[in-house]
Amino acid sequence: MTANPSRYFAIVNPVAGGGHGAEIINLLEQTLADSLMAVHETSPDTDFDRVVQEALADGADCLIASGGDGTVAAVAQPLQHSDIPLAIVPGGTANVIARNLGIPANYEDAIAQLTQPHDIRCLDAMQVDGKLALLAVGAGLDGAAIAGATRAEKDRLGSWAYLKQLALQLWQQKSYQLEFTIDGQHYKRHAAELIAINLPEVGLGPLSFGEDVSPDDGCINIGLVQLRGWADGLTLLWGLLRGQPEALHNITYFPMRRSLELTATPPLDVHADGEVLGQTPINIVLAPQSVCLLVPLSTEPTEQATARQAEPVLE
Repeated sequence: MTANPSRYFAIVNPVAGGGHGAEIINLLEQTLADSLMAVHETSPDTDFDRVVQEALADGADCLIASGGDGTVAAVAQPLQHSDIPLAIVPGGTANVIARNLGIPANYEDAIAQLTQPHDIRCLDAMQVDGKLALLAVGAGLDGAAIAGATRAEKDRLGSWAYLKQLALQLWQQKSYQLEFTIDGQHYKRHAAELIAINLPEVGLGPLSFGEDVSPDDGCINIGLVQLRGWADGLTLLWGLLRGQPEALHNITYFPMRRSLELTATPPLDVHADGEVLGQTPINIVLAPQSVCLLVPLSTEPTEQATARQAEPVLE
């Protein structure tokens, strides 16, 4: 389905990424002209639900989110189950959601594309204790890595700031007692990480989890990372650096089509789409194809992964 909106409302995080908020706003105003209804600059106390609902009440037929992946998720949440699409103008540190969908990483090019016809692609979303996530939810290694990455590191290193922190976590070789229930099936495992994956690239260097991960197939991939020594940690880091999912032999995958409940001893840092949420326990509920986004016409929905019909591999 193609779309050509005419009444845009933009929500811009002015401090995300390199802090290009002013340039992004100026370019939006120049490019969209009278089609741009208004711009809202976010702050730590922004009520995204209120801002979005007021924009819709004023007649907006497309919301623009400019910032990092956390900003995109915050704007997407009040648009769930509506026919109003979300457009992304990358302005954050990693911009992983945009990259997965073929949206230009450069904000100038992304804004220029807003004047062109688009496809609408409706993605699966995860509700995590009241928060929406489109990309990934992680507890353990990457939760601690994201919590440990400072603003200064992210401004200087970009998404590599997270990989640096992940390497530090791998060096410590921690393992935790996890209890989790996926679609009613209960498991107990010792592991370093549990991650719920909705898009193939999750922002850890060049790593892609492969073509079997699709954001609109009604299934979330749950990855359980178990490290039995330094060799496993080095293998994981090497696979991340080289972008080779087939090298990640210490990850066991489970399909999730409804829900996940997770507890851990001790409690673990949790992130959703790169934003720190707190600590375990957490509950994740799948909302299939509930968020619609504008994507370039060349981006085609991927086929549903038939391999997920198989039972999960257990140890």
